[in-house]
Amino acid sequence: MKSRLNYIDIAKGIGILMVIVGHCGSLPSPITKAIFSVHMPLFFILSGYFYNPKPNMDKKIFIKKSAKSLLVPYALTCVFVIALRIIRTIIAKGDVFYTCKLWLFASLYGSGTIVPDFFSEHGIPMRIIGAIWFLLALFFGRIFLMYILESKINPFFLAVVVSYIGYATTDWFWLPFSFQAGLNCVIFLYIGYYIKTKDLFSPKAIAMPIKLLMAGTWLVCIIFGGALYMVRNYYGNGVFDIIGAVCGTFIIVYISQWIEKHIAFLCRLLSGIGRISLGVMCAHLITINCWPQERIAPLLQSVLSLPVWIINVLCILSISFLVTFLLYLTPWINNLFFPGAKIPMVYKEYFNRRKKNKST
Repeated sequence: MKSRLNYIDIAKGIGILMVIVGHCGSLPSPITKAIFSVHMPLFFILSGYFYNPKPNMDKKIFIKKSAKSLLVPYALTCVFVIALRIIRTIIAKGDVFYTCKLWLFASLYGSGTIVPDFFSEHGIPMRIIGAIWFLLALFFGRIFLMYILESKINPFFLAVVVSYIGYATTDWFWLPFSFQAGLNCVIFLYIGYYIKTKDLFSPKAIAMPIKLLMAGTWLVCIIFGGALYMVRNYYGNGVFDIIGAVCGTFIIVYISQWIEKHIAFLCRLLSGIGRISLGVMCAHLITINCWPQERIAPLLQSVLSLPVWIINVLCILSISFLVTFLLYLTPWINNLFFPGAKIPMVYKEYFNRRKKNKST
């Protein structure tokens, strides 16, 4: 079981790196298409893979635990973003009150991409909150999956219906808290759950010809698609994009299994990143919303003489992981953003000594 979880962590590590790189801008088209063909479905499928309902599970307790693990990190990340944006505004001598309203409304509405015209028509400052829409969508998706699996109706049929409702209503209206994205993600959560129940990620569960067919399907999806935006329930090629994303997830898991067996250093690096992927995502959101990349990139380009997209990738990756490291070293934040991860003992002793000195 340990090795299973290890290669799943590697896949999550690959996924969160794809998320960060996908937000860097000015990427070559093949890289953008490869990332956006699979990166968010990968996370929802792996989340469904770890969904483990218990007999006679208390629904209220489940919802409370999901809120603590998903909504609390969302809210705390928003607090960090608002605070840092206010600091930037003060330095730039801008309108602090407007900045506060703008990001507070963005946090409360919780949209990753769509802002209805209603807000601008009524003079309400609004913008998207960004990548952590995933936490809101996953919260609602897990609740729907819980009820679907307890229903007497075929769960795959129900998952398709719920997901289609989220997809079909997107063009009519866009509800707050990424609720429709939460409906739409249910199909991927169920697929992940089904993969776990049938042990389909096992290396010998699927024959090599089928694996090659999966790789080919994903490749075709990348070449002719690569425009799967779960953040707003958009699938440029319809069902084929969903099939391609599932195939791509399997291929990434197979690659992760190969890395685990053959490249020890990369295994440790990616599995380590995968285990803290929630914290990395929140840190990345803070980075892209608060780091002045538009000012830093031209300066770096003049010094390094590299293409803009490479500078963006290197810079945003570096800052995202620096913010991750700082969050990781903060004890009370560590428990929220990095569940299950332990602060190294040397830092624990340091913080304990500081706390003891202050009390005396």
